[in-house]
Amino acid sequence: MLTIDDCVNFVNILKDIVDSKWLQKEFEKIQNYFNTPKNIRVLGSIEDSLNPLAYLIYQAEKAIQNFKFDTTIGITQEIAKATTLGMYVASLRKSKVIGFNEKISEMKKSDKDSFEKIVFELNIASSFIRSNHKVEFIKTDSIAHKKTPDLLVDENIEVECKKKDRLTPRDRKNNNSWNTLHRKLIELMNKAKKYYLVYIYFETDPNSKGIQLILRKIRKLINSNSEGELNFGGSRIIIYKICDFAENFNLSVKIQSKEQLSEKLTPGIFNEIIKSRIPDPDLIDYKKQQPDFDSINQRVSLLGDGNAVTGEIMKFIFKTKEAPDRLKSIIKSLNNAKNQFSGTQCNIVCVNVTNISNKFEEKEYIRLGEMIRGFFKNNTTVSSVAITSEIFNKDKHGIRFQHQASVIRNENAKFPLPENFVIMNE
Repeated sequence: MLTIDDCVNFVNILKDIVDSKWLQKEFEKIQNYFNTPKNIRVLGSIEDSLNPLAYLIYQAEKAIQNFKFDTTIGITQEIAKATTLGMYVASLRKSKVIGFNEKISEMKKSDKDSFEKIVFELNIASSFIRSNHKVEFIKTDSIAHKKTPDLLVDENIEVECKKKDRLTPRDRKNNNSWNTLHRKLIELMNKAKKYYLVYIYFETDPNSKGIQLILRKIRKLINSNSEGELNFGGSRIIIYKICDFAENFNLSVKIQSKEQLSEKLTPGIFNEIIKSRIPDPDLIDYKKQQPDFDSINQRVSLLGDGNAVTGEIMKFIFKTKEAPDRLKSIIKSLNNAKNQFSGTQCNIVCVNVTNISNKFEEKEYIRLGEMIRGFFKNNTTVSSVAITSEIFNKDKHGIRFQHQASVIRNENAKFPLPENFVIMNE
């Protein structure tokens, strides 16, 4: 784990690559912004009115100063972001990557969206540098308005970087619907002290009227201690009872102490219990269902012998016919990216999904992987796709940075990647 001194060093590297007069001028803009009364500030977020690179450095320096006065604050997300960007910059500058200076110049002129896109390009480029590859940034032909890939690796592998970091209004609305339905169903079950698997398939996106209708139908089933399947208006509800209040469950693992409950009782263990108690185990097979929302809720206590627990288990699976926009937009990006390659050598499309949700879950990687393989069936241009995300997790030491990548290679590619070529940390 990096020390605060390491963070200071990498933030200083960021300051070193930009003109000091430019940075001082931007710092003055930032300070003037905060000195301006709130009621007459520029409408919108701070990032919309200030240079994002300068603002990140400004935030990191302020956070570092606060940390030095009070170490209990820990490493903040601003420090972590500036530090990781400083690490990318340090490796690229040391390797004298072609086009690097131009990328820094672009960052100094960028808005928030283009800044995040450039940071992602620097991230991908530095990951190849750390793996001992030769990298260069490809300059866009602005005269011919010809779209080109972002990077060239080892002089014969083209790399296009796509950043998908926005939830659409549709996705936000559906997420809110799932969360509302989830909360209300838990309330129903807790009140009745009966706990179920609830699977709901929507032909169209849910709305408040549809959710109220579903809740009424499920309440009726729960109150009559019933289970089964309902179909109406293109929607399908399947509800199976899992348990009653404080029911006992035998386990496939041995638990020695209460402290091991959270460690040993994984979602997989609860899924085993649910599968043994419902007539159709395929309903909770994620690969087969690929739902929009999938949650297990449980409240359990350890029984004396360590082979069983007592408590309640609930399972919720919601899905619409049409895939979420966040996944469809990635496939659209692949369609756009194929037109940016030369068509004469192998290539990689790197897609960053960091801000699409708080955490792009493994289950979503599975669903997206199936969609990408479907895209590959009718496309020989794109050689491979790397879905990446950066996660900042807070623990007792502060913010920890994690980089994740899931790589899918196109078996039908006209120019496949060399078998021994490793994409980042696949």
